Amino acid sequence: MTFTTSGVYDQMFTNASGCDSTATLILTINYSTSSSETITACDSYTWNGNVYTTSVTDSTVFVNAAGCDSIAILYLTI
Repeated sequence: MTFTTSGVYDQMFTNASGCDSTATLILTINYSTSSSETITACDSYTWNGNVYTTSVTDSTVFVNAAGCDSIAILYLTI
């Protein structure tokens, strides 16, 4: 079974003794984020502490507020 949304999910089954049983899953799905910037600059540009003097595509992976891996992408033209 694949879950894609947060929620409370119950599964009914019969245990080894033949009795009805319920398993409950309380699930929270956190989502990653992504962003991109398209920048045109003269001479140089500073992004995330790096100074660029030529055109480049760069990315940074980080952990967002939800604790998920996320990515920021820079499309830079000098």
